[in-house]
Amino acid sequence: MSSKLIFILLVAFSTQASAAVDTVTGKVTNILVTDNAYGDCIVLHSGFTSPTNSCPPNWVSFSCSGDFNSKATASRFLEMAQLSLAISKNVTLYVDDAKKHNGYCTATMAILQ
Repeated sequence: MSSKLIFILLVAFSTQASAAVDTVTGKVTNILVTDNAYGDCIVLHSGFTSPTNSCPPNWVSFSCSGDFNSKATASRFLEMAQLSLAISKNVTLYVDDAKKHNGYCTATMAILQ
């Protein structure tokens, strides 16, 4: 077999895992701050379902530990979630299923509606 044909077959039949970033809008209904789990903070978001079913629904980490977001950014996300919960406003989260804490997806951007 020629090397070109082998290359084409390898490319055609190769599978590659790709991350999905999903945009979800809903209300924050609970907030959990912890030490050494879930990226140190995680929120219950009414609009989140996993974009690829690779993450549990509803709970989204902000990575307060600093693993996927800076600690300063995660702290601002957490403050926004607290405000959303207090005034019952929607928050839109950009959730990346390639960035996980204990299996839970991480938000990489947040917008208060």
